[in-house]
Amino acid sequence: MLLMTAFATPADDNDEFEVELTGFPSAVESATNQAREGVEIIVSRFADELRVGKNPTLEAYCRQYPHLKDELLELLPLVMSLEHWSVDKEVECVRSTIPENFSIEEIGRYRVVREIGRGGMGIVFEAIEKGTKNVFAIKLLPLRNVSDVERRQDLFRREAATINRLRHQHIVPVHSFGSYQGYTYYVMDLIEGVSLDRVLGVLRETQQAVCIADLLPLKKASIALEKYPLSTIGPESWKSFAKIGVQVTLALAHAHSKGVLHNDIKPANLLIDRTGHVTVTDFGVGQGAAQPEATHEGHAPGTLRYMAPERLGGKFDARSDVYSLGATLYELLTQAAMFNSDDRQKLLGSVLNENPKQPRELNPNIPEPLQRIVLRAVEKDPLRRFKSADELRAELLRFINDKPLLTRGPTLWKRLWRRVRGR
Repeated sequence: MLLMTAFATPADDNDEFEVELTGFPSAVESATNQAREGVEIIVSRFADELRVGKNPTLEAYCRQYPHLKDELLELLPLVMSLEHWSVDKEVECVRSTIPENFSIEEIGRYRVVREIGRGGMGIVFEAIEKGTKNVFAIKLLPLRNVSDVERRQDLFRREAATINRLRHQHIVPVHSFGSYQGYTYYVMDLIEGVSLDRVLGVLRETQQAVCIADLLPLKKASIALEKYPLSTIGPESWKSFAKIGVQVTLALAHAHSKGVLHNDIKPANLLIDRTGHVTVTDFGVGQGAAQPEATHEGHAPGTLRYMAPERLGGKFDARSDVYSLGATLYELLTQAAMFNSDDRQKLLGSVLNENPKQPRELNPNIPEPLQRIVLRAVEKDPLRRFKSADELRAELLRFINDKPLLTRGPTLWKRLWRRVRGR
């Protein structure tokens, strides 16, 4: 694990650091050195708490050490970023040990048909139950010989238990959990859908309307798709985008009512079928909404470009999921990520400090009311966002039904201020 001191700054992505040598300490430097030593101890304590899952917050540390507030505000976000990066690299390392062709013919009482996809550290298979011939999806943790396999299996079991608590038409249901030849797995419904991420990729590439059925790997007997307005989506299907958002808010409202946050709403975790029905998947980083001190693998889980800024400071509630859905809707409207950088530090800075571009600056055809809804959902300050998924859904329905919104647009002063600041 990487340890950082107050005088070390990242040089590049290869974990090299530049250190300025200040010479031998002198008597006049002693007070400064003592203060610096105090900062280093505090930063180390903050990093240790992150690693063991205590989820410390910037706000709490700044309150506890007000005389060091400026230094802590500069250093602690960097520590969090390095910890996130370290865990991500650990996951990548473990994932790289999984064979490209993971050959397995059966899992318990299920016969494996094919591999559907991979995400995080799990592999999802289509499988047939031997006795009933029913078709399911099985998510398998393909690890059994790594040093911390018991910890990872425990996280996997908790993932299955979290989803099993949720029974909703827009959330993929989990039926059972088991072990087979040292592997852990859980069984869920097989959703014949395609990720919204894939749909976005096609829209960006072709700038043409896409029929969802054409993106599915398995072709079924034709149905009257004209009955389903979401079966075809174009790059400017504004009300279709809003209807997708409505379905996700229904799933989130149910999860939040059960005390569960998703924590990783993004296009890749939303499946849409040939009729336009949306299913939310991958509650693997979900946490208790009533217990925000809980963490997953000792850091703020999720995908940075869709992550609410307060989550980087260890705070989150239902409004954090609202933010992530807002970032997803922003991407649907513009076909561009709200924040995009290959440099993790720059991306972190954008999430924490920058306002996104106005969607209508990227595409003036975007309806102004829909822009208003999305920008409110992704406000930096959680108090300025929709307070719940239900509130966001109500506003999306007003847009769909051509009703006046309750959300007001930015004042002239705010628009001018953003323009002056280049945001």
